[in-house]
Amino acid sequence: MAAVPDDTDQLRRLLEGAAAGQRPIPEEPLEVRGRVEGVEAVLVGLPHVRVISAPLPEPEVRAAVANRGGAAQLVERPAVVAWLTERLDAQASPCSVLLACTARPHAPDLAVHRREDRAPRGPGAARRDRVATFSDTAQRGVVAVGPGLAGRREVTVHVDPEHRGQGVARGLVAAALRVLGVREPAFAAVPASDAAALRALQAVGFVPLGAEVVLTRR
Repeated sequence: MAAVPDDTDQLRRLLEGAAAGQRPIPEEPLEVRGRVEGVEAVLVGLPHVRVISAPLPEPEVRAAVANRGGAAQLVERPAVVAWLTERLDAQASPCSVLLACTARPHAPDLAVHRREDRAPRGPGAARRDRVATFSDTAQRGVVAVGPGLAGRREVTVHVDPEHRGQGVARGLVAAALRVLGVREPAFAAVPASDAAALRALQAVGFVPLGAEVVLTRR
């Protein structure tokens, strides 16, 4: 069996192109790509294409998808995710909304200071090196910006429960992006059930791109 290529860079370029508004017409509605560094597999649903990146032969992946309903609504379809988790002995994240910001934040920010000793908690929290972490002066929350899936620039934010609903998340994200600058798109992956986080990010200038599910080692 031929070796499965590492398509980490290709996936990052696809996501950055989608954030910039590029919607090339694909030859097929489903793109099957090779492995992505740091994860077992990724399913991404964008308006113009569905993508599966996994360390599996392309014919096997295409046959499995065809036998489970096809590429439409691929990311949201439990049967495809269940097949991949079993096939790779992996665990899947909840389906997340993928958002991107390509312009300077247009929401008021907070006074922040850089932290070295605190990182966001909860689902999707950044756990990677080279992460810039900031907290507001009252230490009500924390935001991190750093390398995420496929090397994309990823934002995660956590606000202590007693301070939620006060605009803290919105202000933290806006402040962090202003400090770091918008040299490349910033991404965020938020569980579809987290309406408050989705509202906060969209208030800063993040735009929904699609959906994704990430599979990691058990």
